[in-house]
Amino acid sequence: MFTNNDINFEALKRKAYNGRWATLEDGIIPLTAADPDFRMSKEIENGIIEYIKDGYLSYGPFSGIPEFKKSVAEHFNVEKKGSFTPENVLAVNSAAQGMFLIAKYVLNPGDEAIIFDPVDFLFKKTVEAVGGNIKLCAVDSKTGDIDFEMLVSLISPKTKLISICNPHNPVGRVYSKEILKKISEIAAAHDLWVMSDEIWSDIVYDRREFNTYSSVSEEAKKKSFTVFG
Repeated sequence: MFTNNDINFEALKRKAYNGRWATLEDGIIPLTAADPDFRMSKEIENGIIEYIKDGYLSYGPFSGIPEFKKSVAEHFNVEKKGSFTPENVLAVNSAAQGMFLIAKYVLNPGDEAIIFDPVDFLFKKTVEAVGGNIKLCAVDSKTGDIDFEMLVSLISPKTKLISICNPHNPVGRVYSKEILKKISEIAAAHDLWVMSDEIWSDIVYDRREFNTYSSVSEEAKKKSFTVFG
């Protein structure tokens, strides 16, 4: 069982120089960013220690270390009903950069992206950073239900991308296969890309079934990007 006593607050204050712990007064707990406050697993800790024992650190392959890409693909295929190969995996330095690269690839200045609202601020920031325009589609702030009539009404000739968050941040909704398939049908009907941010997909409670977006239909598989970290 995880408890508050497992957190080394002094270590956090020394190392979290990212606008969170290091910038706040004592007694204030920051809840402002998706940055883990619990220590890494022993397996990861020991893996890093073993990796640096020979004293060499260098650049890796541009698309990611082969063993890492293989492991990511297997994780999605076994745990999330995916059908990924290592060639489908591109390692980047953060989910934020992944979202930016997708926006850069899909959108030209003036193109439109549909973003479900409310959602994490990075969805909007990455579209704005490449000169895209944002169309907000309502999500029920309590249930996470999607207004599909609004979604369809927002699509125009300039629309190129639908961005989804599953499990949803901040509502916490895990979208069913049926809902994801409905999104894929709408996207396919208008020849749109879909970006699925699945950064929280390892944290699913109550034995809810999680399906990675690209697995729900052939249309979803052909024209989507999955963001994970």
